[in-house]
Amino acid sequence: MNDKEVKKEKEDLKTSIRNFLVTFVIAIIVVTFIFTGGPLLGINDFIKDLGKTKIKNEDGTISIPQEAQVAQNRDNPNSYVGRIMNQKIQLGRQDEFNIRLSSIMSSQQINPYQKYQYARMIFDNTINKIIGMKNAHKMNITISKNWLNKEVGKRYFSDSEGDINYEAMKKERGKVNKYAKEIQEDLLYDSFVQDYFKGLPVTQEEALENYKLENVKVTLKYINLSTQEVDEKLLAKFYDENKDSYKQYKLTRLVFKDKTEAEKALKEVTKDKAKFIEIGNKLKIEDKIVNIVYDSEYSFIDDFENADLKNAVRTTQNKEVAKTVVQTSVGPIVFYIEDVRYPELADDKLKQKLKSEYIARNFKAIEDENKKKADELYALAKKDGLEKAANKFNLKVETSGASSFLGYGMPNVNPDLTDDKNYIAKAFKSKKNDILEPFKHSNGYMIAMVSDKADVDLKSFEDMYDDLSKKYSNGKSMDIEGDYYTKERKKYEIVDNFSYVFKIQDFIQKQE
Repeated sequence: MNDKEVKKEKEDLKTSIRNFLVTFVIAIIVVTFIFTGGPLLGINDFIKDLGKTKIKNEDGTISIPQEAQVAQNRDNPNSYVGRIMNQKIQLGRQDEFNIRLSSIMSSQQINPYQKYQYARMIFDNTINKIIGMKNAHKMNITISKNWLNKEVGKRYFSDSEGDINYEAMKKERGKVNKYAKEIQEDLLYDSFVQDYFKGLPVTQEEALENYKLENVKVTLKYINLSTQEVDEKLLAKFYDENKDSYKQYKLTRLVFKDKTEAEKALKEVTKDKAKFIEIGNKLKIEDKIVNIVYDSEYSFIDDFENADLKNAVRTTQNKEVAKTVVQTSVGPIVFYIEDVRYPELADDKLKQKLKSEYIARNFKAIEDENKKKADELYALAKKDGLEKAANKFNLKVETSGASSFLGYGMPNVNPDLTDDKNYIAKAFKSKKNDILEPFKHSNGYMIAMVSDKADVDLKSFEDMYDDLSKKYSNGKSMDIEGDYYTKERKKYEIVDNFSYVFKIQDFIQKQE
């Protein structure tokens, strides 16, 4: 290869490297543009975030714990609660977020958990406002000078009666201009919200439908088939078949300071178990044990604190000393079994344990039996009525309180779940005395009858129509605004460090 060819190869290599670097830089710019919503917007944060742990949240946001504005980061002026489009939400500023947050945190009228919820709402609203402001600028919404001056006057130059002092405004143009700059952004956002979300029309039919959802009341009579209830005879049979699993023990423990002393004592008490307490008292005087612990109640094997202790108890006979020293949370112990018994079925502690373990082992069979019984009850109730159906199976008929469609008063139903919501809708569409199909809930089945249905008073609706129309229009606006921001938030990379800065456990502890 001659000198010209070598020189050409070197030039080609330099060009390739230069092209790669240019492509890489362009790629960073493009990625930043896509994920931050504008050319070069947030490029510094993008570069700073490289190498930092990013945690994906369920709502599509991310968290960067190293950037959270917590005590460990108090010397870092760039730490924050949240970030979007290169704008940071930080504690300690004189801005709307901090003013609203301070007002909530200092309030004596709400409990700590409510403060946490309000703080979260203020944070989310701040993120939404940043997005809204960006879109307001895109839409070329303008604020008239007249409106802006009036708003400055109202806020900063009005007397006790609310009248604007225009003479004072003329004298202090510097202040007026400063306040106008601050207020203009607020007015721009308010105008955006007003133009696109507020004042939505509500037809009379819509208003009546909403009014019915709030005010129609339904009362149910119902039979509940619970998977948490077990027949006494089945429990007794289950107990007889598994009796050894439900033995109860009462122990006396010698708690030692160290294992060496415990092992020495074990040899001594094993030789003469009748002197277990006597030897224990002697060791206590010699300051070799921490304490002698006498069980005041009987315990099941599962009640003992760790696997070693459970195994030691299981392999030790009644009135015997355990063969090994067992390490526990209070220290190494040597124990003696004072008594072993099979509790009576009437014992509440036993009955509860039997019931939970029987249900765990037989849940599918119990559920299948309940479904079969629910179908039989439904068919019988449709034919002869709910009371007769209940009597045939010796079951109790209960009565619910009157509940509205939007309320939480219906038994065994959670309005936040889709299937439950569908059942509520069926109940409200039904007529008085209709029998509803069996409803499967978290603990079994319910067969219900609509025993009463109180409809709305149309005269009252007509009298309140104007106020109701405004109320439902506002509700409609809030729903549309909420949907709008849910979609818009997906277009941006939002860093949400809220749960690191405001730990819910701290608020719950304060409430307790």
